[in-house]
Amino acid sequence: MEQRSVLAFGQFKRDERVSLSVIAQEASLGLHLFDDAKGVANWLEGNAPHVFLIDNAASGAEQVCLEARSRSIQALTPIISLSRELDDLTFAEVFNWGGDDAVGVSAVYPLLSRVRALPREPLAQSRTTRGTAVVADPDRSRRIVRARVLRNAGYDVEFAITASDTMQRASQKTTRLVVLDEDLEDGVTELVHAARKHPATLFLLMCAPRNIAERSTPLEGLTNASVADGFAPPENVVFLANELARGGASDQRTSRRLLYGTTVTFRGEGKSSDDFGYSYNISAGGLYVRTLAPPQDDFVWLELCPPRSDRRVRVEGEVVWRRGFGPAESATVPPGFGVRIVDGTRKNMQAWIDSYSSFCAALGVSERA
Repeated sequence: MEQRSVLAFGQFKRDERVSLSVIAQEASLGLHLFDDAKGVANWLEGNAPHVFLIDNAASGAEQVCLEARSRSIQALTPIISLSRELDDLTFAEVFNWGGDDAVGVSAVYPLLSRVRALPREPLAQSRTTRGTAVVADPDRSRRIVRARVLRNAGYDVEFAITASDTMQRASQKTTRLVVLDEDLEDGVTELVHAARKHPATLFLLMCAPRNIAERSTPLEGLTNASVADGFAPPENVVFLANELARGGASDQRTSRRLLYGTTVTFRGEGKSSDDFGYSYNISAGGLYVRTLAPPQDDFVWLELCPPRSDRRVRVEGEVVWRRGFGPAESATVPPGFGVRIVDGTRKNMQAWIDSYSSFCAALGVSERA
């Protein structure tokens, strides 16, 4: 089995192939290019890539990504989308396929920085320290990506595709979390009964955003059950499970952290070019940005559109912590970096605070943690 290789799938132009060759060479990696899904599948039968690059405009890109994720040996392979355009939709699609990041297809340095930031040695699966998580969903694609996230967070994962099977698994002593999709027939009704019967188990009901209010009504009064956006990035499940487990306990922050995803441009203070990431959560005083290449600068300039606003803001932030790629049973966030907002124009700072306050009000939550 060949180690330390870049596997790339897509219909790449000549200059793009040259760029990929340069990146692989600079990172001391072999390069394997395929323009058909069958070629990728055959290569993966006997090899494990250091990183998998997928042209998201290629025919079958989503299926190739999901099929790679369905193989247990590929669960820890970083997958990066090479995109012609980077926006909220691009990032959302990539994460829902089981990808880890997105860069411009011609962005040589951002891609090279991500490849270089990856661990050099093969990763070991996270230890099972959180008990069993049951993923109950009739859709195979969603099961694959949610299971991968939960395993990397330290859960032992079991699947269920019927309501009765779900409730049986929920009653097991080792079960700590049940993630159930509203598409599961009779699943919502059974979830309410199970949440009342098993108060020590956490239940997350995943549904379409338009159904959140309706689905929340039967769960009122239950402290171990919550409704979540089923279209959001799968990594949100870990954040939501952790918040549900806290049960309203204070986490010693001055403001509440809220899940919020949007494209973020960032650069080290004084640097000449931007990179792109995707926000994971925000608070009144900062945010966490998803990326496989957290900046090494102590201070960064960021630009993004805050929640419930169509006006972008640019602020300066201090990088207070970073997390690289890899499983971690204690991790509460995907790879990226946390930022404390320290400066900005008066107009931008006020716009950020106003948007955060409006977001809290829309969600019906207190601004304080």
